Amino acid sequence: MKKTSTLLLSLLLALSVLFSVPVSAQTLGLLPDTVRRPAAGVTETEYSTQTEDGKPVRYFVLDTAYGLPGSHLKIGVGLPNNGTSFGMQKLTEQLAAIRAGGTNVLAGVNGDFYNMVTGEPEGLFVKDGVPLHGWSAPNALPDSLGRIPYRTFFGIKSDGRAVIGGRTVYDSVKGCLQQAIGGAFMLVENGQPVKVRYPASVRSFVENRHPRTAVGIRRNGTVFFICVDGRRENYSNGISLYDLADLMRKFGAWTAMDLDGGGSTALCTLDRETGTLPLRNSPSGQKLGSATGGERKIANCVYVYE
Repeated sequence: MKKTSTLLLSLLLALSVLFSVPVSAQTLGLLPDTVRRPAAGVTETEYSTQTEDGKPVRYFVLDTAYGLPGSHLKIGVGLPNNGTSFGMQKLTEQLAAIRAGGTNVLAGVNGDFYNMVTGEPEGLFVKDGVPLHGWSAPNALPDSLGRIPYRTFFGIKSDGRAVIGGRTVYDSVKGCLQQAIGGAFMLVENGQPVKVRYPASVRSFVENRHPRTAVGIRRNGTVFFICVDGRRENYSNGISLYDLADLMRKFGAWTAMDLDGGGSTALCTLDRETGTLPLRNSPSGQKLGSATGGERKIANCVYVYE
């Protein structure tokens, strides 16, 4: 038994180095269900775990070498039909349009919260150095949905460095943003999960279990994403925003924020054998076993390419 435990620990330590993930209570004793490597420097890992009360949770970690010296990877943000106008289109279709334009897309996730009629994002959107949407919707109330005071952004600066922050950080870097997308709440700051007392208007959003998507930056500058499936009791129940913050920190985030979640949560990675970019997670509106059913039309995306 001791020899077996030693071998298991060695394997987990090796995995933690491979994925740039620190060994923690979350990863110890939890071997990945599926590991895919769409390209050098990009790894997608699928995990199954349980909530404290024994309910299943399935989540996906998209790890990248973006930010490391010599990395060939790039990160962009996209809109429907690879254009500059707001609208709604499935993630699989958005990524296909970007590929059709000649970009070698390796992976992508859903983006910011948005108006579900017009596709206008709630927050910042900068594509290829061109600001297409300001910090918040023009007519947003100060506490619209309780999120406006907590708006965040993820961006790529002109020097290639990734950044996550709130309005103060944005004001300090807005002149050099090449790519940027908005989010709702800070999850991790200075390596510590954010524990904010949110207004009652968003308590259920924060405390209840939902599908979630988040982006994080490690202290070494590398970027990773986590997508958590939810709202299906026998498959995956989702997690709270607090648990998402803990999960991002356990996978090494120095800073992190949440993107849109719920039925919008989606992840695609390149299948090297077929050359396609299939949906890897199972959105909350999708029947298990279905390849595309239930994938929601979303406003924008974040993608990794080379």
